[in-house]
Amino acid sequence: IDGDPTKQAAGEVHSRIRWLYGLQKDESDLAAHDCAVKALELLPDDVELINDAALYHLYRGEWKEGRVYLLRAEKAAPRDWIIQHNIARASAELGDKADALKRLQAIIKAAPGTDDAKAAEKSIKSLGLQPEKK
Repeated sequence: IDGDPTKQAAGEVHSRIRWLYGLQKDESDLAAHDCAVKALELLPDDVELINDAALYHLYRGEWKEGRVYLLRAEKAAPRDWIIQHNIARASAELGDKADALKRLQAIIKAAPGTDDAKAAEKSIKSLGLQPEKK
């Protein structure tokens, strides 16, 4: 086998999890979450798996539970803009709009002109996080 077999297996698991979430059914979402959590036993710092586990809670509006996973992912990959964006959304939903705005503005500053920055700008508007005027 070429390359790291554990990473190859993780790639397969990610594909299955994405497929399960794509079915958009409660039971397949739960199966996706269970797969992610089980895979995290082998690869506890895999950012994509951590995000996969968080998505289940975010889809269900369980912002606090999802945010716990996302903060774990942030420790492993602090400059992952998808993770930062998801943390910002969870923070906004939990009422911490200052944290959400700070994270989204950091994405815009660090990655100007990218799709990530454009998504962050859109989220600032859609979540009603307009910065205070000085």
